[in-house]
Amino acid sequence: MRLLHNSFRQIGIYLFHLNHPFTFHKLSRSLLHIPRKIYSKNLKFLWPKQLCNSLNMRALHKCFRMQILKFLSLKILCLMRPAPGELDEERKDFLAEKARFWGWNDLCNVLNMSLKITATLMIALTLISCEKKIEKIKSPPSVLTVIAEAKDTPIMKSYVGHVQAYVQVEVKSQVEGVLTGYYFTEGQEVKEGDLLFTIDSRPYEAQLAKAQGMLAESIANLRLSEDTVRRYSKLAQEDYVTQLQYDEYLTNVAKNKAEIDQNKADIESAKINISYCNIHASIEAVTGKLQIQQGNLIKNAGDSPLILLNQIAPIYVYFSVPQNDLPQIMRAHRKSPLNINSILAKDYSHPYTGVLDLIDNQIDEGTGSLWLRGIFTNEERMLWPGEFTDVQLILRIQKNAVLIPVEAAVLGQKGRYAYVIKKDGTADYRTLTLGDRYKDDFIVLKGIEAGEEVVTDGQINLTPGEKVSIKKS
Repeated sequence: MRLLHNSFRQIGIYLFHLNHPFTFHKLSRSLLHIPRKIYSKNLKFLWPKQLCNSLNMRALHKCFRMQILKFLSLKILCLMRPAPGELDEERKDFLAEKARFWGWNDLCNVLNMSLKITATLMIALTLISCEKKIEKIKSPPSVLTVIAEAKDTPIMKSYVGHVQAYVQVEVKSQVEGVLTGYYFTEGQEVKEGDLLFTIDSRPYEAQLAKAQGMLAESIANLRLSEDTVRRYSKLAQEDYVTQLQYDEYLTNVAKNKAEIDQNKADIESAKINISYCNIHASIEAVTGKLQIQQGNLIKNAGDSPLILLNQIAPIYVYFSVPQNDLPQIMRAHRKSPLNINSILAKDYSHPYTGVLDLIDNQIDEGTGSLWLRGIFTNEERMLWPGEFTDVQLILRIQKNAVLIPVEAAVLGQKGRYAYVIKKDGTADYRTLTLGDRYKDDFIVLKGIEAGEEVVTDGQINLTPGEKVSIKKS
C-alpha cells in the first residue's frame, strides 16, 4: 500500500506539472524521455519498461483536456502528504486555498474516483504496450484463366475499307413543272417501279390534245388531197389539166401524209412528257433525304437531284492495300477466290463475309497503293454506304494455331506479355510474339503452348512466382 500510495502521489505531481506552460512545452519536446520527467528521488515504485516506452504525451493530452488534468492533480495532491521540499510556498498556498474550498469528504470522494481512473489508465496503457502486433496473412490474388487451344485458323491481312452502294441513282425530273406530291418515307426501302413523285401534268395534257387535233386536221387534208388527185388523174391523161398542176396535187397528198406522221410524233412526245410527270423508282433501293418539298417548281434535269437511291443488297466494300502486299495477294488469288471479312465497330465476333471481286489494274504512283473491292450479299442490311469498316482479307488457313483471348495479352513497356499458371499454382511471366487477330483471339507465334492455363483477368496484381487463387468465371 505504501508503494502504491507513493506512485499515485507522484502521478498527481506529474499531472499538476502538465498544467504549467513551461513544463508542458518542455515535456512535449522529449516525448521519448518521459521516465526522466516522472521519476523523483522519493519515488520507490518502478514502472514496467513497456509502459514507460508506450506513454505518449500527445495521446494523454488528447484523451484528457487540460482542465480535467488540473482537476485530478489538485484532488490527489490535497490528500497525499508531499515529501519535504517538493512543493514551494506558492503551491502550498494554492493547495490550502483549494482545500478550504472543498470539504474533506468531497476530497475523499474525488480521490477514490481519481484512483480508479488512474489505475484504469495505467492498466490500459500496460496492456496496449505489451500487446503483440498481429500480422495479417495476405491472401493470394484471385484470377480468371482459360486454356490456350490449338485449332485451324485463317491467316489474313487487315485493312481499313469503306462501303459503297452497289448501284446509286440520282433521281431528277425530265420535265419542268410543279411538284404535286411524293409517295414514300425518307429512308424507306422501295422496289423497282414504285411511285416516288408526281408533277403537274396539265400543260403536257394540253399539248397532247393539241397534237391530236393537228393529227385530225392533217388526216382531213390528206383525204381531200387524195380525192383531188383521183378526180384530176383522168383529166390529166386527156390533157385537160396541165401536168404541172397535177404534180402539185400529188405533192399535197405527200405533204399531208408527212404532217400526219409529225402530228403522231407530237402526240407521242406529249404522252411521254405526261408519263414523266410520274417519277418511279428505277431500282430496288433505299431512299435518302428529300431535297425539295411539295409545291416547288422543278426544272428539267436540274443541278440537284430530287432524291438519292442506293441499292445496298448486294453492296461493295473498297479498301486500299500497299503495293508490298500485292504479290502475296496475287499468289493466293490465283489459287482460289479470296474471302473477305468486314468488321463493324470492332465487333470481331460477328464478321460479315464477302468475296474479292476486283483488283484494280494500276497502282497509284502518289500513294504506292491500289484499290481492291469486295462484294457482300448484305442480307441483314448492316453494311451501309459511306461507312468505314475493318477489312480482313483471308489468304490461307493455318493448321493448329495457338489461340488466346485478346484480354490475356497485356501490353507492357516491352511489348505484349501474359501470365501462365504452372502446375504448382504459381504465376509464370511470358513474353509473347503474336500473329494476326482472329475474332476475339490472338494467334500466338511464340511464348505459350497449347493446353497451358493463361490468366485473362487480374494480371495487374501478379508477380512472377506468386501463388494465385483461381476463381470460377
